[in-house]
Amino acid sequence: MVTEARTVTCGFCGVAFEEDRGQPTCGRCPLSDGCHFIRCPSCGYENPVAPAWVQRLKAWTRRTVEGRTP
Repeated sequence: MVTEARTVTCGFCGVAFEEDRGQPTCGRCPLSDGCHFIRCPSCGYENPVAPAWVQRLKAWTRRTVEGRTP
């Protein structure tokens, strides 16, 4: 099964990037194993990962809006 990489928009600089293109988090951090941040490849800001229910709501909203005809 192929999963599509999600697009993340940096909350600091506004650059949009694929989730898998984000930089790895700091290895010295005590939360590194369970870290839920994605570091922006442009500015280095660590963006929090949206919870699964928010991701599903965004996908549902996107499908619903795209399905409408003007």
